Amino acid sequence: MNTTLTTLYPNITTAANTTHAICRTMVPTYTILFTLLSCFLSIFGSFVIIITYINLPVIQNFARKLLLSLTVADLLTAFGNTIGSIRYLVLKSKGGDCDLLLASDSVCVVQSFITTYSSMASFFWTSIIAFHIYMQIIHRSSGMRTGLMLIGYQVLCWAVPGIITITASGLDVLGNDKSVGTGSWCWIKTQLADHVQIAWMIIAGKGWEILCYIVTAGLYMMSKIAMWSQRRENTRRRFGMQDIDGMRSEDGNFLYVTPEAQKLLLFFQSIGDSSQAFFNCILFCFCDATVRHYLYRVLSRQQRVLDEDDERTPIQT
Repeated sequence: MNTTLTTLYPNITTAANTTHAICRTMVPTYTILFTLLSCFLSIFGSFVIIITYINLPVIQNFARKLLLSLTVADLLTAFGNTIGSIRYLVLKSKGGDCDLLLASDSVCVVQSFITTYSSMASFFWTSIIAFHIYMQIIHRSSGMRTGLMLIGYQVLCWAVPGIITITASGLDVLGNDKSVGTGSWCWIKTQLADHVQIAWMIIAGKGWEILCYIVTAGLYMMSKIAMWSQRRENTRRRFGMQDIDGMRSEDGNFLYVTPEAQKLLLFFQSIGDSSQAFFNCILFCFCDATVRHYLYRVLSRQQRVLDEDDERTPIQT
């Protein structure tokens, strides 16, 4: 029996009972619904970020271009998680047909390809943005804002995850993971040997996620130490906050934990992975005075148009 499933469900002793328990308890319906809500909010937030960037030339700086690329990756993740969650919810609603729920069908494999690729791209872009912030705050390097650097970032952050994902697809390791390490969506097949599955989890996601944590945390600490040293030397320096875009954290996940903790982590994993673009929208649109005033003007103008239409509509008697 798969050691991961044995750990998560210690009272299960037969293959039939294992299948039955997974179908009933692995991903609760409320978790799926919250996942879908966070996906829809993230898709909404992504379009707000993209539309405001297109229509506001004043915010079209280098840092926002990086944020835009991160938003595209997070949009793909939200879209893929939506597909996976709807698939899971539909199959779960069919009741006893558990084999369908655990199968790696074509929808599951395609969704796994999308989210595996976009999640890695998101980690890459988060690390790149953290590096860009560090260079701007500490070194004031104007060379980091050139078109050539942007092209280099694009190649690195899109091509490397693409190569890994295509390789994983070619080796047929993408598919139904029985929600081990994820939410109500597919990722790395659990039919693989344990060491192969764990290796691909590291290569196709978790390894880059951990590296992203280390890079962003390390750059943040280096920035704080450097700024503390500068204050000690009484140097006066102004820090451009317009370059601080895109730093965020993501919910982690552990493979071998108690069933109660697994359910809690699964809930936060499902919501956290799906809502990144929405929280970026709150931070860099709703909390940004320039973008907020633009959105207010657009909404006010739309409301005036609706009011004028109502006034022109004749009263029906």
